[in-house]
Amino acid sequence: GQVARVEVLNETKFGARGGIVAGSFTRVFSPEVYATGTLALGHGGPNWARQRIDLDLATKWGASRQIVTHLAINGARFDDQRSDGGLRATVVAYLPGSTVVEGGVLFNVSQPGAVHSRMPFASITWGRPGEQFLSLRLSSGSEAYQALGNAGQLVDFHSTSLGLTWRRWLGPRWGVIATAETYRNPTYRRHTAGAGLLVQF
Repeated sequence: GQVARVEVLNETKFGARGGIVAGSFTRVFSPEVYATGTLALGHGGPNWARQRIDLDLATKWGASRQIVTHLAINGARFDDQRSDGGLRATVVAYLPGSTVVEGGVLFNVSQPGAVHSRMPFASITWGRPGEQFLSLRLSSGSEAYQALGNAGQLVDFHSTSLGLTWRRWLGPRWGVIATAETYRNPTYRRHTAGAGLLVQF
């Protein structure tokens, strides 16, 4: 009924190097309700939040609890007196054939200037735990701020992102992860790829 996770990220963006260390804890309260809290600490400049807190409440619905709704809030502080406050609403449906469909929207208010943004998203995942997962995710909407290193920042703009993730178990408790993403906004396009190791305890 309890799950703890730790994530470490180190990367380079727009000529700056930084990353985050994040920890999350999930507590199951009943067969229908569980909650997750996440704390992240970052370093390296305006591309990474100095502190971020997320709280997510999930409820299962349906005769076989195949529908899950999420309502989450988050808050983050960045360099240069910037901050974010957001609300995320999500619906997840577990379908026959080991298929999971997810859709939702993220609302955000960023300071300074009380800049509002809205980012709808949808994803579909195929696969089984212990074997493999293949996930495709699309988001398209508005963003409030994006730091571009020493080149300045974008404010109140539209962006689109398409990502693909593959997880493959090579043993009972470990496996590999591969990711690819393409992103674009009015100023630039970005294509990224990554690989990692999955370990379960």
